[in-house]
Amino acid sequence: MATLIASVSDNYATNVLLDRIGLASVAAMGARLGLRDTALHDRVRDRRGPGDPETLSTGSAAELFRLMTRLSRRELLDPATDALIDGWLATSTDLSMVASAFHDDPLAHAHGVRNKTGTDDGVRADAGYRGGLAYAVIANWDPAAGDATAEVMAQMREIGQWAMRNLPA
Repeated sequence: MATLIASVSDNYATNVLLDRIGLASVAAMGARLGLRDTALHDRVRDRRGPGDPETLSTGSAAELFRLMTRLSRRELLDPATDALIDGWLATSTDLSMVASAFHDDPLAHAHGVRNKTGTDDGVRADAGYRGGLAYAVIANWDPAAGDATAEVMAQMREIGQWAMRNLPA
C-alpha cells in the first residue's frame, strides 16, 4: 500500500492503509516527528460533507523541509525504517513540479530524486531530496480567481532550477 501511495498517490491504497492503521496512529507519528502544522485529517473522499473535515490534509513547507532533510540524512526514525521510506519515495512518478528541474526519468530514478507531491484545487506541493539537497515547496491560490496551475508549475520548476544552480547537492 505504501508503495502505491508513494508512487502514484493511489487513493484506494491510502484508504485501505488508513483502515488498517487508523488516523490516530498517523497523528501520533506526526507528533513524534514534531509535525504541528502538517497533518492528515481524513481519508480520501470524492465529496466532503458537513460532518467531514474541511480538507484531506494540511502542510507546512518548513516542517516538510525538515522532515525531508532528516530522512535524506537517515536521521528521521532509524536507519532501517528510513531506508524503507526512501525506497517507497524512489518509486514516485510525479516529477512535474520542483523535481522536474532535475531531469530524472519518472519511471527509472533509483539513484535520483526522492519526493512526494500533493495536489488539490488551488494547491500544488512537492517535498523531497536529491543527494544533499532537500526541498519543500507549497503553492496555494484561490481557484475561484482562475486556474493558475500552469504558472505555478513553471514557478516550481524555476525553484528547482535555481536550487540546482546555487545550492550544494
